[in-house]
Amino acid sequence: MSSPFDMPKQVATLIAKICTFNNALPQGAPTSPVISNIIASSLDNKLLRLSKQYRLRYTRYADDITLSGFGQPPQDIAKIVEQKTVLSEKLVAAFTKSGFKVNESKTRLQKKVVRQEVTGLVINSKVNVPVEFKKSLRAAIHQWCDNPEEAERKFLASTGKIKEGEEVTQGGQILKRNIYGRLSYLAQAKGNEDPTYIKLAMKMGRADPEPPKFLRRIMEKYHEYQVFICHASEDKTKIASPLYEALEEREISTFIDNKVIEWGDSLVDTINHALYKAKLVVAVVSENSLGKSWPQKEINAVLASEIQGESKLLVLVDGDGQELLGRLFLLQDKLYRQWEDNPDELADEIARIAMKIQ
Repeated sequence: MSSPFDMPKQVATLIAKICTFNNALPQGAPTSPVISNIIASSLDNKLLRLSKQYRLRYTRYADDITLSGFGQPPQDIAKIVEQKTVLSEKLVAAFTKSGFKVNESKTRLQKKVVRQEVTGLVINSKVNVPVEFKKSLRAAIHQWCDNPEEAERKFLASTGKIKEGEEVTQGGQILKRNIYGRLSYLAQAKGNEDPTYIKLAMKMGRADPEPPKFLRRIMEKYHEYQVFICHASEDKTKIASPLYEALEEREISTFIDNKVIEWGDSLVDTINHALYKAKLVVAVVSENSLGKSWPQKEINAVLASEIQGESKLLVLVDGDGQELLGRLFLLQDKLYRQWEDNPDELADEIARIAMKIQ
């Protein structure tokens, strides 16, 4: 009924009854955040004016409020008295006049030399999740992968939701959903490209017989191929495809572009991720590949990775090996194999090398 909404009493009452339960906003209801933001709108205005006056930044998530800035905090906002954070009368008045009361037990003044945490996120230099969160999630995933039911029993016992010896869900479904929720939170905070997120998600994906859609996409994108076939498009039918089929028959996980990349996919991202993960890269060197920039870029990337011991380059030549490699300075000292329409023979040798570097 207040400004700027100015609703008639009957309309306001009806909306209030729909959106509340026992005279309170039910936690988790889709309407609750909207209503709480409406209720806090007058507080937002007051704190925004204060922030502008003292060159501070004001943020609010539900009832979790932060005022941040550079240098020492203004005395007219907050100060430390006998190791306790004390808010100024001006700041407290902004809350009380808006119908709120400050929870002094949750009020704190944090300098940059300590861990600054807001809504469960660490924000000192960049947004991050607390290290305890990562350790707990990593342990939960490890335990679930090892024994889902036992892991769920311990998890529920730690939260007081089950007693020792009580039944748990088959396959630890409750803990699994909890883990996926925490993984989503980690991705939201750190981004989908965060190495920790990808590593933990991949571990769950390998262990879960029915992974959710978002996890299947990660598994496809970051699949750890044993072999990557680098080739020019002109060599696909004659060399790359027969070799791929021979390797797959031997259950050697192999990347070849036309089998993985689909319409709409990013060529660069997909190829770079596969190349980065592969332990063995078979480079088809021919007159066709020497005239293409893309195979050369892939070969150079593998050579750099090989120096660091992260991958191994296998050179497969179609043509005069000495003449072709003589035009590739970085490959001149590489022992190579000749393509002689022999995919099975080559696949057997690649499989033996792959076994050695597992």
